[in-house]
Amino acid sequence: WVEHDLGVGDLFVERDGSREKRWSLPFTSTPLQNGLRDGFIYLRANRHHDQRIHEMWRSVVLRPQEDVVLRMVALLHPGVRRLAVDWVGPRLHVRTRLEDSEEPVPLSVLGAGVEDVFQLALSLAHARGGLALVDEFATGVHYLALDDLWAMVFAEAEASSTQVVATTHSL
Repeated sequence: WVEHDLGVGDLFVERDGSREKRWSLPFTSTPLQNGLRDGFIYLRANRHHDQRIHEMWRSVVLRPQEDVVLRMVALLHPGVRRLAVDWVGPRLHVRTRLEDSEEPVPLSVLGAGVEDVFQLALSLAHARGGLALVDEFATGVHYLALDDLWAMVFAEAEASSTQVVATTHSL
């Protein structure tokens, strides 16, 4: 739970009747900036900035967490085989190679929900062993995919000892 006083929020974990302070977060009149601190990540509804996506991708690429990201994205579009994140001029481009194509295509052509799941998967991979706060997690994801997506989020969170707190209007 969160207790706050004088603009600082403390997140606690309670086990067997005792409280343990885990994180102190500044509270402001504007949303927390997306970021990662000591096993904590906040993914808000309008998602991460390009620089954050690039940093997170660099930390998971060619590691087991990359497979988790790919599996979660492939849940929404089973034809996804590979992902690449790179800068083209001042903009970050996330591209994918699909099963039936030799040329990469922008991930954005697969829909906003696929892009959102990509960022959610990166966030979960980053928060391993910590806390992921996800705001409006299901925005842009087709309702028929939500049950499988939630199941995958729960499985990854359990496998990586990550606590996930998500807000949604999709229940």
